[in-house]
Amino acid sequence: NPNADEIHGFKCYPSVRDVPDEIDVAIIAVPSKIVPEVMEDCAKKGVKGVVIVSSGFSEEGEKGAEIERKVIDIARRSGILIFGPNTTGIMNTETGFITSFAPLRRIKKGNISIVAQTGLFLGVMMEMIASHNPGIGFSKLVGMGNKIDVQDHEVLNYLISDKDTKVIGMYVEGFRNGRAFFEVAKKSEKPIVIFKSGRSEYGKKAAMSHTASLGGRDEIFSAVCKQANLIRVFSFDELLNVSKALAMQPLPSGKRVAVIHYTGSGCVQAADAVYFSGLKLAELSEKTKKRIREVTPEWHQVNNPLDIWPMVEYYGMKPYNVSTEAMLEDENVDSIVVAVWCSAIWKGYMPEFDKLKEFKKPIYFVAEGPRDEVHTLRMEYENNGFPVFPNVITAIEVLGKVTKYSARKNRSF
Repeated sequence: NPNADEIHGFKCYPSVRDVPDEIDVAIIAVPSKIVPEVMEDCAKKGVKGVVIVSSGFSEEGEKGAEIERKVIDIARRSGILIFGPNTTGIMNTETGFITSFAPLRRIKKGNISIVAQTGLFLGVMMEMIASHNPGIGFSKLVGMGNKIDVQDHEVLNYLISDKDTKVIGMYVEGFRNGRAFFEVAKKSEKPIVIFKSGRSEYGKKAAMSHTASLGGRDEIFSAVCKQANLIRVFSFDELLNVSKALAMQPLPSGKRVAVIHYTGSGCVQAADAVYFSGLKLAELSEKTKKRIREVTPEWHQVNNPLDIWPMVEYYGMKPYNVSTEAMLEDENVDSIVVAVWCSAIWKGYMPEFDKLKEFKKPIYFVAEGPRDEVHTLRMEYENNGFPVFPNVITAIEVLGKVTKYSARKNRSF
């Protein structure tokens, strides 16, 4: 800052060139018209990486595009890599490295990495994600912005080989090099969950003014997802739901699903969701049914989906344990969805998490009830590695996408 000697106790220098130490990365947050001057200073200082937070480039028209071209020219001849412009940049939870200017609450360390083509991803968006989903852990968070230099496929290539990343989530509005992205994505052994907007003519026009991206034809992108086995989603909520399911639970080995719900209506909704998600309701073995009947009123039928509430009224929470474990032991069941109710006086089902993990089958939970009680229960489940969803339809739709991915990955069922 050329106008101050000190800000909040930190020494200020007139320019990058006046800093006595070597600089690896510069975060540039000045008006766009000044960015070329700062880039020249970075080049002379020997800086090799910059994150440009500033907006006002090609997304705002020809005047901004001219500034952008100057910035690219300086970067090319100086060997500088650029993230952005128009981005809050990067966060690495392993090292604590962050470029965002936005105040963020503590983000839990985990194995999900997110790449997002939006300027305020490491600000407003991540604040919302972290506060609404405190049980989800993240590894790398990358805001791409206008992508005038570093591209999606380059970040993707890094994350594919990153030991701390298990699942890769992506939000994109368009690609500058679609072929390169496809070639990198199809080689990934890690699941890639991708949300692409700019699908309609309205959306394409909005994307041009947001990050200056060309949306491309949606049917081509759908074909790319199918060929590269990408999991396509259609909202940020769905991206997070699918990502946490993949991060927390094993992949299903088949389409056969068992469902436990505390209402008859929930059972019917679940049955429809199974059908429309391309799954199959598992045929429970006689051995499984016999075990469940031991904690079932004699007048109540044992089916899949299983309406567990009459059993709970008679036997308390025991039917949840018995039914869940019996279904998981059943060779006809590949995965299970369990819905629970909680309230101020009814805290909900609390399973033996370590025991459930021994079955090595995916288990998705649904928690419903008052907001605060649901939040507490969800935190307990997800901190123990079991994803929780807001309703049974969402849980089964997520399971459907994960199962389809697993089938293509393993070329089975």
